[in-house]
Amino acid sequence: MSGLLGLISFAALAAFSLLYLSASIPKKNEAIEKALSLIKQNVKFLGVACAAYGFVAFCLTPVLAPIPLDMFIRLVGNLVLIIMALPYCFAQFEAQLAPKLNGAILEEIKHIIGMITAQEKIVGFIGGIMTVTTFVFVFR
Repeated sequence: MSGLLGLISFAALAAFSLLYLSASIPKKNEAIEKALSLIKQNVKFLGVACAAYGFVAFCLTPVLAPIPLDMFIRLVGNLVLIIMALPYCFAQFEAQLAPKLNGAILEEIKHIIGMITAQEKIVGFIGGIMTVTTFVFVFR
């Protein structure tokens, strides 16, 4: 089960890293263009699914990870996945959360999401590092 969680985390991190770093790639390969178009077509679903998956995997990792270093890498990877998916899923929940949350809290969440999208190259680079690290720990 732990290997399956790591594999899903790897795939989701790779997809979001490609999405975040695609703006900085001037000349893209045809395969990268196809992958980007597929990701962009389904980005709303991917955002919600990956944020929910990241939270569940973050909670299950301490129970399922065999080695403390594996646990740490997977926890950080799932946290980065949640951070990367948050800008794409928050817009869908904003209307439902507005009457329930304090306005100041909602504005701070919007500010955090704005910081994530403003620093998309850095977030994408961190996601790429976590993708490679997750790959190493899942497939060793």
